[in-house]
Amino acid sequence: MRIIGPWVPLRGLGTPERSPAFGAVLLLAGCALLTVNDALMKSLVSDLPVGQVVSLRGFAGLILAILAAPLVGGFDQLRPRNPRNVGILTGLLVINLFLFPFSLRFIPLADAILLAYMSPIVVAALSPWLLAEHVGWRRWSAVALGLIGAALVINPEGGSLHPAVLAPIIVAIIVGLRDILTRRYIIGESALALIAAANLAAGVVGLATAPFGWVAPTPSHWIQIISAAALLTTSQFMIAGSFRYADAAVISCLKYSSIIWAALLGWFIWGEALSLGDWAGAALIALSGIVITLRSRKPVP
Repeated sequence: MRIIGPWVPLRGLGTPERSPAFGAVLLLAGCALLTVNDALMKSLVSDLPVGQVVSLRGFAGLILAILAAPLVGGFDQLRPRNPRNVGILTGLLVINLFLFPFSLRFIPLADAILLAYMSPIVVAALSPWLLAEHVGWRRWSAVALGLIGAALVINPEGGSLHPAVLAPIIVAIIVGLRDILTRRYIIGESALALIAAANLAAGVVGLATAPFGWVAPTPSHWIQIISAAALLTTSQFMIAGSFRYADAAVISCLKYSSIIWAALLGWFIWGEALSLGDWAGAALIALSGIVITLRSRKPVP
C-alpha cells in the first residue's frame, strides 16, 4: 500500500517547472503501477504466508532503494533528517503493510482498495482535534457521503460480509493518521529515506514470522515479489513527483483511477465482478474524497 501520504516538500526530487498535464500523467501512471502491485500481493498471499510475502518484498524494495540512491541525489538521500518522526510514520505503515495483504485473501481487490481510499474522510474527521482546523458543513457532508459509500461496499445485509473487511478500514484510519502526522513533521524529508525505512521495517518485522511457517518460494513467486517491490517503489516516486508538477487540488481526484484498475484486474484475473452497490459506493467514496481534497485547500467558512 501507500508509503508516502500527502505530498510535502521532499528532498531528492529536484525543482521541476509547473506542468499540470505531465503531473496528471505521472499520477495516473503511479496509481496504475500501485494497483498492479496490490494485485501481485493478492496473488502471492494466496500461496505464501502474509508475513513472508511482506518481508521478502520489503527486503527487495530496500535493495532497489539503495540502487536508486545515486539517481536521486546520492546515498545521503537514504538518511532521514529526523529519525524519530520517520520511525513513527514507518511503524504505522508496517501495520498497514500486513493488514492490507491479509484482507486480500478474503475480499475482492477492488473492495479492499475502495475501503482503503477512505483515508481523506478520516483526515477531515480528525482535523478539528489533531490539526486544530475548522471543518465546515460541506466537508462534514462529504464525510457523511463517504461513510454511506463505505456501507454500500461492505453491504452487511447482502450476505457477503467477511470480518477481513475491517482490515482495509483500519488501513484507511492509519493512513489518515499518517497523513496528519506527515503534514506536521516530514517537511523537507527525503522521499528515498521514507521508502527505505518502510521497506527495512517491513522486512525485519515480517522476518519475525518465519518461525510460524514459511513456504519455499517458486521461481514464479520470486518474479512476482521482485516485480511488486519494483512497482511499489517506482509508483511512490511517480505519485510524489506528480504533485511537484501540478497543484494537488487539481490532480488529486485522479488517484481514484486506482478503483477502475482494481475492478478490471479483479475481474480479469479472479472473476471478481463488482455489484451495483459496489459501484455506487465507489462513486460516493470518490466524490467524498474529491470534495474534501478541494475544500481542504480553500478558506473554509
